Amino acid sequence: MVDPDTPSLIAWELRDGAYVQVAKVTGEESARLTSPYDVTVVPADLIS
Repeated sequence: MVDPDTPSLIAWELRDGAYVQVAKVTGEESARLTSPYDVTVVPADLIS
């Protein structure tokens, strides 16, 4: 989930039938996610 008002990102992953938060970053912070594939996300880069 990306919030465009305040560049931030929260990511969840499904584990054993329940969602678990795996990342929470804002602005220029980066989140490296590995599932379902490797990606690094910087919330500020997603807002134009």
